[in-house]
Amino acid sequence: MEILIITVPLFLISAALLVFYAAHRLTRDTNSAEGLLGSNNITVAGTVAAFTPFRPSIWVKCNIQVRFRSADNHEWMVGTFKLLRHTEFSKFQPGAMLPVCYNPAYPQQGKIVLGADPALLQEAIHFSQIQLGLATQKSIHAVKNGIQAQGVVLSAQPSGKILQGHAEMCLHLKVTKPDGSTFEATLTKAIPQLYVSQLQVGTVLTVFWLPYEEQNIAIALSMRMLDRFFMFVFG
Repeated sequence: MEILIITVPLFLISAALLVFYAAHRLTRDTNSAEGLLGSNNITVAGTVAAFTPFRPSIWVKCNIQVRFRSADNHEWMVGTFKLLRHTEFSKFQPGAMLPVCYNPAYPQQGKIVLGADPALLQEAIHFSQIQLGLATQKSIHAVKNGIQAQGVVLSAQPSGKILQGHAEMCLHLKVTKPDGSTFEATLTKAIPQLYVSQLQVGTVLTVFWLPYEEQNIAIALSMRMLDRFFMFVFG
């Protein structure tokens, strides 16, 4: 009887220590990654290349591998282990976007940062879209400083070209200006397969252009990264 009284508290204490240790490791990993967000470092949006959950339990230790492109246009792979709940798995599936912070001198030592400022992450996405050739400095400038309106997809056809692994699409849009007048424009751009479902005929898109450059439009698609929606620009 005395043994039972002693054993039960020890079991509970051991379980509590394990939970505390897991939470401490998760917090430490996140904080150490966020500590990289200094003025000498660059934050970009990388693509999940591999996601491997280990033994099933309430908290699952997962191996996350993310591929990203550095400012000098070289591709790198970084990885990390995270304790996740089953309900969080969808955020880290292959093809999902995650922020990566790295020092230009040591890009291979980049870290996945899950708690970065949303405004910083949006800029990181813009930077990565330009690096991948999916957007240009001019199209990003149009999104930030140009005219915003809505356009309806009249047609969406692949051109047959493949650019950096993405199919080039020819989009024909009818755009309605803020004053109610309309014009038609064509955008030919490589679009990752992940976004093609948002480009069906009849879909209403958010479009941007600089004054007096109606034929040079950019489109902005909304995509979820972690628990927020961010703007992905093509143009």
